[in-house]
Amino acid sequence: AEEGGATHLVVHARTKVEMYQRPAHWDYIRRMKQNRQIPILANGDIWSVDDYEKCRAAAGVDRVALGRGVVRRPTLAQEIRNPQFQVESFDDVDFLNRFAEGSLHARGEAFAIARIKQLLRYWSENGERH
Repeated sequence: AEEGGATHLVVHARTKVEMYQRPAHWDYIRRMKQNRQIPILANGDIWSVDDYEKCRAAAGVDRVALGRGVVRRPTLAQEIRNPQFQVESFDDVDFLNRFAEGSLHARGEAFAIARIKQLLRYWSENGERH
């Protein structure tokens, strides 16, 4: 990718067969970075600020790409950026309505229903909501 002109690379630290199975292999990213000049961003299993810190340390990166973690926890990027960040309130119903409307307008009813189900599954996994 670097030789082909890429300016950065985001690595989802799993194989195709593993897909989203835990754990992400952040240490593989550290090895991939050797002798590379372009920035490499780590991705995979970053669900909290603690996961972010562990990922950066294991992968040896300065930056990450947030995926499903920010879907489950919409304030995650703010929490990472500002350790003093406090979630004052989060209106789940308002967010879900806006998400549904946007999904419906973007791709239709079947897409919207599938995305809402996916979002609710992320929100319910191990009961964590912040």
